[in-house]
Amino acid sequence: EKAKAREAAEIDAYPEGEREEIRQIFAAKGFEGQQLEQVVDTITANRKVWIETMLTEEMGLGLTRRSPLRAASATMAAFLAVGLIPLMPFVAEYFSPSMEISPYTQSSLMTAIAFFAVGAAKSRFVDQRWYWSGLETLSVGGAAAVLAYVVGMALGNIAG
Repeated sequence: EKAKAREAAEIDAYPEGEREEIRQIFAAKGFEGQQLEQVVDTITANRKVWIETMLTEEMGLGLTRRSPLRAASATMAAFLAVGLIPLMPFVAEYFSPSMEISPYTQSSLMTAIAFFAVGAAKSRFVDQRWYWSGLETLSVGGAAAVLAYVVGMALGNIAG
């Protein structure tokens, strides 16, 4: 709503500048000449369409409102699902103490795979190849994990 109000104010204050933005947006999409001018005239003739076009094309915002409760529920479910991954080897060790690989090693490997998978899935929403997105998320997550480990060790020595 804030972005919509800002675009409406810009259209009121600088209509020719905003028309030029529409022209540039659609020229970049391949429109030219008289056809481009018809597109610009059609869009700018309807204030609501003009504002919505600026929101979607210039700012990349969607026009559909999403339910905050649904978004929060999905975030919580994803957080729980992915957040349980590092704990699973320790739970498994509790029920089966004779595991061959240490739960710490298993947890580290499973978490690395989860970071990579989340990054690869993220590539659907960003302009990046899946493997680079996966490696980027793995790198950031790995750095955060190393930092958390180092801080934990330092604080453990202080408390102990």
